Amino acid sequence: MIEDMKPAEKETTQQLIMEIEQLQTECSVKYDQEKYSLLMERLKELKKVIERDLVTRVVEELIEEEAPLEDLEILADTEKDASKRHYLLERKIAELLAQLGRVTRIARFVADAGSGSPALTNELKKCSDQSELLAPMLVKAAQERINKPNDKAAVDTYKSLLSKYADSLSRVRELCDQAVDPMDFVQTAGVMMERMREESSQKDDPRTCAKTSNVITKLANRVISVSMSSPTARRDPELQRALSDAKQRLRSVIPAPDTRASRLPDWRHTTAEILRTTGEVESVLGGENIFNKQPEPNQPIYSVALDLHASVREWSSRDNEIVAVARRMAVLMARLSDYMNTDKQRELLLTSKQIVQESHEVAYLAKKMAHECTDVRIKTNLLRVCERIPTISAQLKMLTAVKGSSLGHQGTKEDKEAMNMLVDNAQSLMRSIQDVVKGAASASVKIMSQHGPRNRWVRRNYY
Repeated sequence: MIEDMKPAEKETTQQLIMEIEQLQTECSVKYDQEKYSLLMERLKELKKVIERDLVTRVVEELIEEEAPLEDLEILADTEKDASKRHYLLERKIAELLAQLGRVTRIARFVADAGSGSPALTNELKKCSDQSELLAPMLVKAAQERINKPNDKAAVDTYKSLLSKYADSLSRVRELCDQAVDPMDFVQTAGVMMERMREESSQKDDPRTCAKTSNVITKLANRVISVSMSSPTARRDPELQRALSDAKQRLRSVIPAPDTRASRLPDWRHTTAEILRTTGEVESVLGGENIFNKQPEPNQPIYSVALDLHASVREWSSRDNEIVAVARRMAVLMARLSDYMNTDKQRELLLTSKQIVQESHEVAYLAKKMAHECTDVRIKTNLLRVCERIPTISAQLKMLTAVKGSSLGHQGTKEDKEAMNMLVDNAQSLMRSIQDVVKGAASASVKIMSQHGPRNRWVRRNYY
């Protein structure tokens, strides 16, 4: 995978691999707890690099462009010059084989990375092999189609093989999409669609804009498909309904294929609506649709979760683990608030445990960034906030357990006291997470060299 990376990413990844190999050698000679912990940390960093690179390739390099042989029928029937016809055919065959090589290469990367289930990996390899077997047969059929334009058998054979090849390639793309993390896919696709839209706007060429709109539309359909086939969506009927609504909105903004050019809506409006829908899919997939309701007076914990969500949602969580964890914590705290008014003690305690785990993760990530910050004041303030998070989260776990034991007995003096303490703790934790995000954003501009995957602080665009 390194061979195809950009120079800066390639150099960073090579250094990371060399460090891992060195640590592995040293640990195999003599066990050292500190070096072992560092080795585990570097392996996690490398895993993130691979996953990020993989999902970027799946999104960007498997774009559903026009098939190289799509207009061969027109070429066979309209081009009378035999030499020119054969030249154009050879060029189209070269494009076909280049596309096949790109798709099967990505498929092998995905299969080797083991991102999906064993069954999915096996099917991916099978479909990839099938595409490679069909390609030479399709090439031969295309040559026959050009050489014998009036031969019905040659025409039928070509059409049949073209259909099989297209279906096989489409299945490979679909399996690759399903193998990567759904949230990473949606975020990466959103970033790519924004970039394509911006680049086309600068060119202001009608043909380029129309092509961009078509590619963005196809990518948006992939986003919906990946989201609806994700394990989370399959388990959650409410999430399925929300994604189905997003799918219907997407269909409503995409003009029909037979729409006359004079009646086509402005491509900027269409792509803006598509990007808005994609952003909604990302929010729904992350469970953030829980914040669509306004807080009630008796929901103080939900209110602080909503405040955290509002403060961090301005940042893109793509390539930013601190923001991603903070957004997950806001969702978890909102769910914790909902469970307070039910008898779901197990869900209450499980959610509390998840909040504690995420708080430790965000503190770890922020500490790591603080130690790389060259500004002493920002570094000190960020470390101070990080130090208090484990204590607050441990108290949250204990107070939630106390509150959980009184579910079904709300209104008692003990329950009110436990609730007040829990509200104070939740407010303190959410404020601390907000401070961490704010401090980390400030520290990011004071870092000379960040080890491992870099946290990118990019403002989200709203359409």
